[in-house]
Amino acid sequence: MGDIKKILKYSEPPGYRLKEPRPKPKIGPYLERIAQIIEETSPCRRSNATPPNGSTTDPRDGLRGKYTQVKTAVEELVRIKQEVFMPLIHRPERAQVDFGYALAKISGVMRGRVFVMVLPYSDVFFCDGL
Repeated sequence: MGDIKKILKYSEPPGYRLKEPRPKPKIGPYLERIAQIIEETSPCRRSNATPPNGSTTDPRDGLRGKYTQVKTAVEELVRIKQEVFMPLIHRPERAQVDFGYALAKISGVMRGRVFVMVLPYSDVFFCDGL
């Protein structure tokens, strides 16, 4: 895609995005086991990637990875597990309206009742003292 087409397609620069995750040849085969260990471990120990004996190599699992690889994998797996995504969609025909009381001097007149309407789709709001 040419640069001009990309500029016209996005209102803001889209930034760099990986098409597929980078391969992890050393630790990749063990990610499922690491996730299982995280599930079995108490929450207070999850932030610590070091096994109880202090070594990052567990001969029973065959992993000969570096501490930083294991730590990064643990942090990522814990973060993904905690991450919650809730899409926020504002349709053009929707409005949010509220009434309330607030003392304000508008054009030299004290007003107490307030009407506020927000159109979230376009980020336009209207406020009026009654």
